[in-house]
Amino acid sequence: MNAELGTPVSTSDGRGIGTIDALIVERTTRRVRAVVIREGFLMHRRVRVPVTGLFVGAEEDLRCDISASHLASLPPFRAREVSGDLLTVQGSPSTPVSRSITATAEAAGWEEGRCDPRTEEMAGMVQQTDRENAVVEPGAPVVDEDGSRLGRVERITFDLRTGELGSVTFRGGFLGTAELAIPAAHVVVVDDDRVMLDVTRDQIDRTSVSPY
Repeated sequence: MNAELGTPVSTSDGRGIGTIDALIVERTTRRVRAVVIREGFLMHRRVRVPVTGLFVGAEEDLRCDISASHLASLPPFRAREVSGDLLTVQGSPSTPVSRSITATAEAAGWEEGRCDPRTEEMAGMVQQTDRENAVVEPGAPVVDEDGSRLGRVERITFDLRTGELGSVTFRGGFLGTAELAIPAAHVVVVDDDRVMLDVTRDQIDRTSVSPY
């Protein structure tokens, strides 16, 4: 099964969490390692879940391998910045990740015996430095190899089993109104502030596929 930005996600027992708001993509392999889920409808919270913690439910819906009773223990996702070799959380730029994440883990109840087994994997992922990962959100610029803008990200599909990207859909073309989907084979760089394709503006129409 493929998933994409905007896909609804539920807990293992069917309680709705929210929709996929961003993808955490490994820069070197261009594979999705985790998703950021926008939780709630009025009071929003963004949480992150590794791709290995997602599965297809009985109703062909996308679910997270954690129960509704442990929903509060999902690791929060915050805008972050990289300083040297350490990841720091925005708002406390002088606090190394090793200390800030430990405090977050304790507050969320990640102590042994209080959470689902999958939560340990989720917590471990948060503790990793994200230098090798890019956070891709809707609206990120799509550019060619010369840096010329082709459009802005609308959707990105990926394979749940492998994390491999499927296609990148963006608005481009004349006046930026056409919705174009480019196979992931043409993605050469994924970064926080851009997705780079090996396709020029003149080649887009010949390379694009149906976005649906």
